[in-house]
Amino acid sequence: MWSSNYEYNRVMAGLIELCFSDGLLTVKDIASSLGVSLSYAYFLLKRLRRDLNFTIRAKPYYEKLGLRFAPCFMSVSSLSTKKALLEVFASLEYTLYAAPCDGHVRGLYFDFVVPMGCEGELLALLEFCSSSGLIDNYSLYFTSSPNNVVMGFEWYDFASHQWVYRWQELVDDVVKRADDSGFEFRALALGYEQAGTAKIDWLDLLILHHLELDIFTSLKSMASVAGVTPQDMGYHFKNHVVKRGLVKVVRPYWVHVPLQNLCMGVIDLRFSKLSCLEGFIKALNRKPIAYSYTYYQVDSSPSILLGCAMPFKEFSMFMSCLDELRSLGLLKEFRELFLDIENSRGRALPYELFREGRWIYDIESCFSKLASMAEAQRVEAKFARAAERAMESK
Repeated sequence: MWSSNYEYNRVMAGLIELCFSDGLLTVKDIASSLGVSLSYAYFLLKRLRRDLNFTIRAKPYYEKLGLRFAPCFMSVSSLSTKKALLEVFASLEYTLYAAPCDGHVRGLYFDFVVPMGCEGELLALLEFCSSSGLIDNYSLYFTSSPNNVVMGFEWYDFASHQWVYRWQELVDDVVKRADDSGFEFRALALGYEQAGTAKIDWLDLLILHHLELDIFTSLKSMASVAGVTPQDMGYHFKNHVVKRGLVKVVRPYWVHVPLQNLCMGVIDLRFSKLSCLEGFIKALNRKPIAYSYTYYQVDSSPSILLGCAMPFKEFSMFMSCLDELRSLGLLKEFRELFLDIENSRGRALPYELFREGRWIYDIESCFSKLASMAEAQRVEAKFARAAERAMESK
């Protein structure tokens, strides 16, 4: 993506970092931040999208839509069961992401969303999987909507076109910031429980659905899908989606290393205090390590699930950094897992399930599929035991 023009490369890197935005940005905002003309900002965005196949997507503010964001780890011993469970849970309309995983948990990772008030139904589904022996155990987190970490170019050498990972610098930066006030994250800690549900309708959700796929989708094409005029769609965009803050973050989807060398993971981190968490996130910004985090709290420990992407060899170095932060008392504990991105599944918000002012949450078909799997597993185990007894009697 780089040219021989040093200044151009700097501006392009700045543009990519700007695309990690809290809420929606206009091209005018981008031009002002970069210090370039409006026409040049359009040119840069066009080059990102057309020439570099760069995708920029929005993530909704799920709490304002009456939804809970719920990442989940499942430990599964059987390979065949893991494959079957991946298919079943990935088919749920409210499963936004599904992938096999390894590491601290060997099994499956999911990003669910659940209509507020229906959390018990998802828990019942997971408890059935556990009690029937389909899974060994699970961890379900009701967290904040995803927040951005700016995956930027602070560790990029523009002269040599090389990434330079300075891990001790990261540790020192976290230590230096650990006694900051934590003010911003106190607001986050309160916000994820108290966001409040906004008044929404089907057209608002249709807009959010398309922004999740590509933030540059035109209102005209959305209007043609909805069967309304572009003016009607524009009204909903400006007066509902923008004014009510229904977009939580905007994020570019790009990787800074070849896919064959890329390791993507999720790390569960629990901190000793909120200011340590805030210092950690601020230290990560603009470095090629992480792209998102979701907040939750357990046993009075401020905690996050951190989405990471870096070369395999650097991931182990990052784990060493976390070990050092734990030994210094800033981090209580951490658990890492690695995602199998080649076999992952993803989808956008299921806007079509919002009807007559509420979300339709029907998981009976999923229960039926899981019950059939559990019965087949029980019968298979019964025959296996019978075969063992027959062999022993000979």
